[in-house]
Amino acid sequence: MWCFCLRIRYILVLHPSNQRIPSDGEYHRGTSGPIVFGEGVPDWLVDCGTKSGLEVKVLKHDEMAAYQRGKLMVNLNNAVNALSGISLYEQIGNWYCRNVTADAYSEALAVFEAADLRVINPMGKLPLRLILAVMKSPDFLFNLAGSAFVAIDKKATSSMQEDLRLKRNTEINELNGYIAKLGRQHGVQTPVNDTLCGLINEAERKRMGSPQISPDILYSKVQEALNSTSP
Repeated sequence: MWCFCLRIRYILVLHPSNQRIPSDGEYHRGTSGPIVFGEGVPDWLVDCGTKSGLEVKVLKHDEMAAYQRGKLMVNLNNAVNALSGISLYEQIGNWYCRNVTADAYSEALAVFEAADLRVINPMGKLPLRLILAVMKSPDFLFNLAGSAFVAIDKKATSSMQEDLRLKRNTEINELNGYIAKLGRQHGVQTPVNDTLCGLINEAERKRMGSPQISPDILYSKVQEALNSTSP
């Protein structure tokens, strides 16, 4: 009787940019961003990435967890994109969409702080609070500073918008729903993420693709939810 012992090595990797497969054999990268490995990754794998022209980072395990939280926070934006039905490029250029997204991010930061969980900004070295302030600024100010955050393909959309188009269930419960759940556990209200969850869940049930909610209407729905929970 022969016994074999296999040594399996797991490599933690995260790609914070927008990725989708629009058709068989086609791989589309819609936004800028590095490939991030956890510590212990083989040098040859890092070299392969850098020699291919990719930006590669290697983080310690505790930093990786904080980076993952930052990526989750950024992905709260997916619901806004899926509900509006526009491109990510159009979305970031729209004041209403930026404000809804910034409010969802702000709730996430409050929840993570209440839970004593560190967050690393996956979009660069700027403080997340500063990014939120820039997102909420008028278009002419955002256009001056916003391009420094991330480069976006003009045709890119979120995976959540694609899920609705293909009549699939989305990751809303693992993204905005996770923030809402964690918020309840730590006594932090999350009316913006609750609203986005409700609207996406409704779109999932209807199986008719993106509801294509006008950005100003979406903003009004979020503001109504915020006002209903304010003291």
